[in-house]
Amino acid sequence: MTQLQQHTLSILVDNKPGTLARVTQLFARRAYNIEALVVGQTEDPALSRITMIVGVAETPIEQIIRQTNKLVNVVEVVELPPHSTVSQELRAGAHGTYVLKN
Repeated sequence: MTQLQQHTLSILVDNKPGTLARVTQLFARRAYNIEALVVGQTEDPALSRITMIVGVAETPIEQIIRQTNKLVNVVEVVELPPHSTVSQELRAGAHGTYVLKN
């Protein structure tokens, strides 16, 4: 069995219906494992941020970043450092369940 490398991606997207589905379908078609996923509106109501931890076996992460950048409604894709606070919090949350309340 191939060891998956974990990468944390921060994806800024237009806040439009179907955007999350297009992004996750891209990852599913390429057989990337989404290990954790958080989506929320930014300070600008026209934009949302998708933050995810992706397990990648063989394909370089740069390739999936380029492919994601080509999607309609994607504004920017950034790989976060593995030891960033966001990456660590997302990894911790991936092992449990959070209930978010407004």
